[in-house]
Amino acid sequence: MFDAAAIPGRPAITTPGWLIRSAVAIVALAVLAACVSVWAAGRMEDAAQTIGRDAEPSVALALRMAATLSDMDAAALSDSLTDNGAATGTSIQFNAGLDALAADLVTAARNITYGEAEAAPLRGLQRDIVAYEQAVVEARYIGRGDPWITARRVQWASRVDREFAIPAAAALAAANADQLEARYASYRATSLVYGGAGFIAFALLVATLVGVQVWLAQRVRRVINPLLAAATLLAAATGVWFGVTVLTERADLRAAKADAYDSLHVLFEAKAAVNALRAGMSLWLLDPSARPDAQAAMAAAEHALIGTDLADRAQVQALTAGLQRAAQLEQAGTPGAAADATPRPGGLLGDELGNITFGVPERQAATDSVALLTDAAALVRSVQAQDQPGQHVTAVVRWLSAGSGAFARLQAALDRTIAVNQAEFDRRVTASLGTAGLIPPVTAAALALTAVLAMGGVWLRLREYR
Repeated sequence: MFDAAAIPGRPAITTPGWLIRSAVAIVALAVLAACVSVWAAGRMEDAAQTIGRDAEPSVALALRMAATLSDMDAAALSDSLTDNGAATGTSIQFNAGLDALAADLVTAARNITYGEAEAAPLRGLQRDIVAYEQAVVEARYIGRGDPWITARRVQWASRVDREFAIPAAAALAAANADQLEARYASYRATSLVYGGAGFIAFALLVATLVGVQVWLAQRVRRVINPLLAAATLLAAATGVWFGVTVLTERADLRAAKADAYDSLHVLFEAKAAVNALRAGMSLWLLDPSARPDAQAAMAAAEHALIGTDLADRAQVQALTAGLQRAAQLEQAGTPGAAADATPRPGGLLGDELGNITFGVPERQAATDSVALLTDAAALVRSVQAQDQPGQHVTAVVRWLSAGSGAFARLQAALDRTIAVNQAEFDRRVTASLGTAGLIPPVTAAALALTAVLAMGGVWLRLREYR
């Protein structure tokens, strides 16, 4: 045991002096542990707030606007197939898209968090939406009574949408997605540092409490000081709780980002690709001279959605059988086996199939989406085959009736998949924020009580030296 009396010329520190110094050290370490835990909680809460409340809603909003614009393009092209194009842009679906865009633009303007990086693409999106709407109006009125002119104006409007408005919405999404990805990467790199710093602070406090009790046992021959023992147990328990809480918050935020958000991103892109497939088919029927371009656009949309060749019946049947098998395993309560049995066809829907983490509702909705996509693609090819000389009007009527229903069912399945992931994202972010918000009051109260107990234990020993 260190003895100050062993140092020549230095007076020995009495037992009461050591007790007072010990009490001061314990209080100082309790304050340090409280400060570190509050600091760590603040960093965790900031990450959850940035990812879950600032960036993700803006990303989802921008991607939804891109999907809405692609849906409006498909609706305008479908409208142009009737009444010699005079109905272009007048359908309920097209006008509902305009209303949705107006509301979303207001929401986006209110939620600007990252300054010019977000404001600049938003201004560009507003400008391009106006240009697209004007192009549709021109197609409706300037080309009235002349189907050839109408077809050209509708195609121009579609080009404005696809080459300007939709990319502007994607740029707005990217501006927020970049912030989300950067903040999440920073959080993953530093969150364990926060927890480690807290663990060290608690470990120092517990070690000091244990050391004081060992010293007292040797100096005053008292084996247990009840108050110091209680303070030690409380500090240790609080430290363990803090560590578990940090890991829990980290797991919640990882699930929100890697499981839910990543799926949301590809699913919104899938909705836009589905609309591009539908728009391409309407253009194919509208203008025979545009069929090569329309066919290429549809092929690109199909490939973006799924890597399976939807024209190959054997591949489609194998994919469907694999998905049904995986769904049965999920429903049987074996998600690991379901994940192993899930086909990996590639594409946006393939990415979602590889990231199913929220049980039967997500898997069923994703499986339905793939099945309905195969049905929609089969309908497209059937209508194309039906469009023979003298059968064009019949093919158009069939496309407008059956196509509308097939693609609406596909979009509804994608919406169900989105809803599952959005609900889970919101739940995990709320849990993460709640966990981070719980750390300061719990640790502060526990450490304050620890200090009080320790001071009480030291005071009992000091009384003996009065």
